[in-house]
Amino acid sequence: MQEYKNIELKDILIKFSEYKEFLFEKKKNIFYTCIIFLLIGFFVSLSSQDKYNAELTFVVENTGNSGASVVSGIASQFGLNMSQGDITFSQQNVLEMLKSRGVISSTLLKESTIDKKKTSLITHYLIINDREDLVSDKFSNRIKYENDGSIFEDSVLTLVYNQIIKEKLEIKLQTNDANIIRLSYKSYSQEFGKYFVENLIDEMGRMYTLHRTSQAERTLNFLKNRADSIFRELQSSEESFARVKDINSRIVKASGRLQELQLRRDVEVLNTIYLEIVKNLELSKISLLDNTPIINIIDKPIFPLPVYGYSMTMIMIIYFLLGLFISTCYIILDKLFQDSSAEL
Repeated sequence: MQEYKNIELKDILIKFSEYKEFLFEKKKNIFYTCIIFLLIGFFVSLSSQDKYNAELTFVVENTGNSGASVVSGIASQFGLNMSQGDITFSQQNVLEMLKSRGVISSTLLKESTIDKKKTSLITHYLIINDREDLVSDKFSNRIKYENDGSIFEDSVLTLVYNQIIKEKLEIKLQTNDANIIRLSYKSYSQEFGKYFVENLIDEMGRMYTLHRTSQAERTLNFLKNRADSIFRELQSSEESFARVKDINSRIVKASGRLQELQLRRDVEVLNTIYLEIVKNLELSKISLLDNTPIINIIDKPIFPLPVYGYSMTMIMIIYFLLGLFISTCYIILDKLFQDSSAEL
């Protein structure tokens, strides 16, 4: 039958004192190990590049639904169905639009001056991330890339887009109760990070507005063309009416004034139509403004950008503590092994 020894508190304290003395005897080993890890941390911090966090917060406001109802009412007079709801661009859709390939690709093809060199953002991105071998001359030109890009350039753009989405770009609501959206981008270059998020929000705003006001814009263009056409017809009818009236100034019979009466009726009808179209045209302009969303930027990234991750001092402290922990654990385990061997 196996015998068990009763372990008293005094025995525990004695053991603890022995291990403390043993660690004190090995203090030089612990110190040297910590210094070695401290130097490792120093060289690791030197070899790693600082990564900056460019953060921008904004909110998208809709001016209301009155414009949509006005557009729908105007268009219905011409047999068009222009009803549009707010579901097209919900808050979640705005978040997804910022991460879409179309918006990010258009942003990357915009030009910006970084390190005193003006070229496209995608060229700057490739240089900053040590991929100069992928730089294309076409990236530096103002070309509609989707129509004119080669397979190689399309592949590069896809590669950069995937890296940005997976590793560098973060888009989320700042709080669950507010509609404020936070856009942050991590970059090795302060200038690139700042200019990228600012151009990204501008491109998203342009596309947002384009889709949001497309129906009202089409209605406005239709009414403008219709108003110009009716106005030309009205001018022609008025001139014809004036000429006929001068010719018939001495004619007494009603049959002789028939053409004059017909032209008078045409002028009155066209004038009524023109006035109605002009009224609807002005309402449509108001509706277009009412449907144009407002993107209010709350905070923009400001130089110097905050460093993302650990500083050199923090990295050295972490490695120093790691060395202290490893050396202490090693010495304690070595002491335990020695004591166990002595008892056998």
